[in-house]
Amino acid sequence: MAAKGRLFFLLLVLCLFAGSRITAAATNPQDAAALKSMKKKWSNLPKSWTKKSSNDPCDQWDGVICNGNSRVTLLNLFGMSLKGTLSDDIGSLTELRVLDLSSNKDLGGPLTPAIGKLIQLTHLVLIGCSFSGTVPNELGNLAQLEFFALNSNKFTGSIPPSLGKLSKVTWLDLANNSLTGRLPNSRDNGAGLDQLLNADHFHLNQNLLEGPIPENMFNSSMRLKHIFLDRNRFSGNIPASIGVISTLEVL
Repeated sequence: MAAKGRLFFLLLVLCLFAGSRITAAATNPQDAAALKSMKKKWSNLPKSWTKKSSNDPCDQWDGVICNGNSRVTLLNLFGMSLKGTLSDDIGSLTELRVLDLSSNKDLGGPLTPAIGKLIQLTHLVLIGCSFSGTVPNELGNLAQLEFFALNSNKFTGSIPPSLGKLSKVTWLDLANNSLTGRLPNSRDNGAGLDQLLNADHFHLNQNLLEGPIPENMFNSSMRLKHIFLDRNRFSGNIPASIGVISTLEVL
């Protein structure tokens, strides 16, 4: 029995050692190269990103979380006072689930279409930055996305119809930008916001959206609780279809 006990203890130690090696393993080379390239476009970085002794993002960089395979799954640099732009290298973080760069008012420029390569992404949160230009069509490729917030930036142009393909989205927030044009709907555009049947929140207020709100924008299969469309340039009547949403609480 003593021999069996010693064997069990040895196996336990070996398992724990193996686990610690996985946890401390070097960041996947593709992900490490992407992060190191991205930080070249940024200033005012967290100290852990700039120390010469901090060369392994998974093990030492603030805001970076990795899985057991040393792939980056979360990048959260909320409120870090970052300055600069987001480079195409973000598209190499192909196991990323959460990207939150919110409240970095000097982080801006065009939003790279490379984000559309992050097909595992569930949360895209870029609130209160200075991103400008159009919202990339490629964001419609993020089939796993649940939380989508680009509010309080400087986006212009129309809302891409491709966002209608984000079937898992529960929160859609594009408020407080300078978006123009009509609300995209599947009847007129092939895809549109009327297809987001799992969404609880539509926040599209404080933009420059215009034209009539399409009658088919809303239907009884939707589960919307909040619809914010105020402070735009819409014309015409409020569509009667909005009245068939039984879950609606705030309009």
